[in-house]
Amino acid sequence: MLLLWSPVAARFPRRRRAGTVRRGAVDGDTVQLANGRYVRLLGYDTPEVGQCGYTQAKNLMARLVRDGVKLQHRSGTDRYGRILAYLHTRDGRDVGTVVLRKGWAVARYDSRDGYDWHPKEATYHRLDARNGTITSC
Repeated sequence: MLLLWSPVAARFPRRRRAGTVRRGAVDGDTVQLANGRYVRLLGYDTPEVGQCGYTQAKNLMARLVRDGVKLQHRSGTDRYGRILAYLHTRDGRDVGTVVLRKGWAVARYDSRDGYDWHPKEATYHRLDARNGTITSC
């Protein structure tokens, strides 16, 4: 089974190894696992420290991963060594979709701006187009 549900748990589909989330949300698009590895979510970007929306995006991510997550469609690593993947909540919601719908993210890092295509690219761009910009602070 691909899921391991314990408080803030994650399952690696390719390696078949479980890891729990240590820090939870690093920001609105990154979490840290107990083994020290970071997971960077595919296909969207949230504000950085000090930018409008950073705290809101980070807090939303923390709430979403609190009860457990599943890593899905793992896509290698980025230039910082972070695992690239989608995260799904325990109840099956795609974290990227939730963050984009709430207006705390923009669709990025995909085939439209020089990175690899990913399966949710079109969906993320549709959600981003509805929002226009990051929700104002």
